Amino acid sequence: MLEIKLKALLVDSNMTLKELSKRTGLCYVHLSRFSSGKRKMIALEDLRKICDVLHCQISDFIIFRKEN
Repeated sequence: MLEIKLKALLVDSNMTLKELSKRTGLCYVHLSRFSSGKRKMIALEDLRKICDVLHCQISDFIIFRKEN
């Protein structure tokens, strides 16, 4: 199972989804759906933009957890 840590990274960065959308040029609705788990796919280029703005690595953003 993949765990998305976008909400936690935004809190740590003191940033809103709206501000992230402006800084990355990515659609607010897509970011919102991704952060809530309603959207499962994201382009690698979009991940790069998010990581650049949040000053993080992909491994900080997405965590793989083995299912029991």
